[in-house]
Amino acid sequence: MKLKVGLFLLGVVSLVCMPNAVHAQFGRSVLNYGNANRIINSSTVRKEVNKIVNTAMSGGSTDIVIEKIPENMDEFMALKAMNLSNPRNTGALFVVMLCAGVKDLNLAYEMMDVLNGPKDLSNYERQFLRDRIGAGGAYLGNSYFKGTSPKNSYTPSLPLTITVYGAQPQAGYPSSDYCRIALSSSGADSKRHIMMRRKGNNWYVWDYPAVVSGIRTAAAEDPWSD
Repeated sequence: MKLKVGLFLLGVVSLVCMPNAVHAQFGRSVLNYGNANRIINSSTVRKEVNKIVNTAMSGGSTDIVIEKIPENMDEFMALKAMNLSNPRNTGALFVVMLCAGVKDLNLAYEMMDVLNGPKDLSNYERQFLRDRIGAGGAYLGNSYFKGTSPKNSYTPSLPLTITVYGAQPQAGYPSSDYCRIALSSSGADSKRHIMMRRKGNNWYVWDYPAVVSGIRTAAAEDPWSD
């Protein structure tokens, strides 16, 4: 029994801390070990899991590579980052949604429905996303990729890479099912946060206004730029 619990806890840490390709393969094998589902239901183990996850998620950063900006939902669901058991992946996919929405708002809404989890996307949220994506254009989402700057009109380097920081358990919230990740925009002076909420094994977007705030004007849109 101790061996099973130890392996399960190790799997949880792997899901949070390991690079995507490694934790996707290694984490699944550990979580499927033996009677893992029965172990998860233990309140004692649950507390220990939360303690380890909170410690593991408290700092550091992860570079998440996005193969391409999807043009349909099949491509979106096929991205390697589509593993919502890690809140950093959810944050990176939010940026992907912003970029996809520049060409196809309805596609962005469908993507956001996935990232929203069990909560339906309201008409207000659709309007909010439409306004923010419309105001930021291609520059807003692109500003979160490596290699971008206002001077190069937020043109990302390849492969498309997003650095995600955190995630940190959020003080003042009722349980460890809430956490906060941070993204760095090359058009802003400080990191911007997304609040996440956990449902089952997955983390979903809970609150995100900071990430869709305005950024510095791209050179292509600035008549005073050299």
